[in-house]
Amino acid sequence: MKKEVYSAAVRGDTTFLREAQRMDIESITASYYKDDFLALTTGEGNNILHVAALYGQLDFIKEALATFSVADKKLVICQVNLNGDTPLHLGAKQSTKSIAELLVESYRLLLSNDDIRENVPVPWMVRNNKGNTPLHVALINGGKSIQVAAYLLDIIT
Repeated sequence: MKKEVYSAAVRGDTTFLREAQRMDIESITASYYKDDFLALTTGEGNNILHVAALYGQLDFIKEALATFSVADKKLVICQVNLNGDTPLHLGAKQSTKSIAELLVESYRLLLSNDDIRENVPVPWMVRNNKGNTPLHVALINGGKSIQVAAYLLDIIT
């Protein structure tokens, strides 16, 4: 992942996303539209949603999701890093209920009847390398993550 893309995700710089898309510069959306966006990760395997979730950048995640096609939204929301964490796992670590809600609801809107019939894995049930789902991560983290845990428990049951 390019330094300017990473920095934009850390800062929550939504202007960067809009400008990159508008100007078609070689950055996040430009690379995305050239079909190699999903290969843009950090050394830890984090995509831009992972980075933004890690830093609590809700508006950046909203803006980034708006740039993806339906199929790529599913992929980027469910993409795991080297630890097996999805962006939802990292949102749960950061005690960010609003990010958890956005990722879950965005994914739910993408689910097709075929996905439901075929029991396609959903991001709130993905287990990381330690065997933990985002709910487990939120419970382990404690504190304000308990709000995330309550939300995730509600959607699971």
